[in-house]
Amino acid sequence: MPVFKYRRIEDMPSQRWLEPGDPAIVRNLRGVCRMGVALAGPLPIPRGLHKYRSADELYAEKERWETVRVQRLRAAREGK
Repeated sequence: MPVFKYRRIEDMPSQRWLEPGDPAIVRNLRGVCRMGVALAGPLPIPRGLHKYRSADELYAEKERWETVRVQRLRAAREGK
């Protein structure tokens, strides 16, 4: 796909791919989101609101999520 540079907004073509309010925009966004989930897989972050007693407890939990995510990616890469 070519990349175009414009010096001014007036130089840009006024034609849009989709008109604002077109229902195809929502369908396209859903498709992009589905593709992202399919490529990334489920995240190890639990859903909902969580309270932590301290920032250190939060950071430790985030570290655990990242560790789980890295382990999943490594297992997927190795074909396990």
